[in-house]
Amino acid sequence: MTKTEALYNYFNSFNIPAYPTSSVPEQAKFPYMTYEVALGEWQDTTAIAVNVYYYTDSEAVINNKVEEISASIGLGGTQIACDSGSIWITKGSPYVNAIRYDDEPTIKRRQLNLNLTFFTL
Repeated sequence: MTKTEALYNYFNSFNIPAYPTSSVPEQAKFPYMTYEVALGEWQDTTAIAVNVYYYTDSEAVINNKVEEISASIGLGGTQIACDSGSIWITKGSPYVNAIRYDDEPTIKRRQLNLNLTFFTL
């Protein structure tokens, strides 16, 4: 599995669709996530943003999804396998920002800042 496929599989493991930021379908329905695809080689570290979107009046729903993602990463990060090695995913700083979405109070957005360290050839 390529690095891009490994990232796709990881971000789509949270029971809502996840799309590369550059490839969100026009017909995408809430909830969904977007993630940046920034690739590196041996010990390169890249910072990416992951955005989680929900159409809801409840802050709890989106916060629960962020907590699920946080638990998956853990305190020390998580590694995902790919053809040429692995990618270590860790939390950036700040880890989460709550962002208002285009003057629409029922669309909730959270931006997660992550670091990807590549142990790949």
